[in-house]
Amino acid sequence: MITEHGLISFSGKAVNPLTDRLSDAALDAAGLDTAAGIERLGGDSQLYLSLLYKFKTEHRDDMRNLQECREKNDYDAVYKMVHTLQSVTGNIAAREVSEQMHIILKAMKEKVPLQSVGKDLDRVSADFNALLTAIDRLPDSVFKDFSRPEGSMRTGRRDELMAYLLDLSRYF
Repeated sequence: MITEHGLISFSGKAVNPLTDRLSDAALDAAGLDTAAGIERLGGDSQLYLSLLYKFKTEHRDDMRNLQECREKNDYDAVYKMVHTLQSVTGNIAAREVSEQMHIILKAMKEKVPLQSVGKDLDRVSADFNALLTAIDRLPDSVFKDFSRPEGSMRTGRRDELMAYLLDLSRYF
C-alpha cells in the first residue's frame, strides 16, 4: 500500500525507500535522524535531500567562521551564527548538534561571556564536523538532482521551500 506521501506501508508501518538508502551507521553516529527529517517535511524526501545538499555546500566553513568571530570576541556575530546553525541543523534533524546549539544560544541570550561557552562551542564544532563528514560520505548519486549551478533551482520549488522554512522557524 502506498501512503499519501508516497511511502510504502507494510503492516501499517510506513517505509520510505529513500530513508533506507540514507540509513548509514556514520549518519546515525553523527546524530542525523534521516527518517525524522523526512517525516518533519511531510514525507518529502526530495525536499529533505535538497536541505542536506544545501547544508553540506553552504555551511561547510561555518565552524571556521565561528571560531574567527570568537577570536575577535564578536558576540553579536557568534550569536547570529549559533542561531542560524541551531535552526539549520534542526531542519535536517541533526538533533545532537541542534540541541547543543540551542543550549549555547540560551546561554548567550542571558549574555553569558563568550569564554564561558567556549568549551561548548569546541564540542559542538567537533560534532558539526563529524556530521559534515558523514553527509560527505553519501554517494554523489544521492544529490544528483541538487548539484546544479547556483540559481538553477526552479523558482516555484525555491519559493515553496522558503515558505516552509519561514513557517518552521516559528517553532525555534
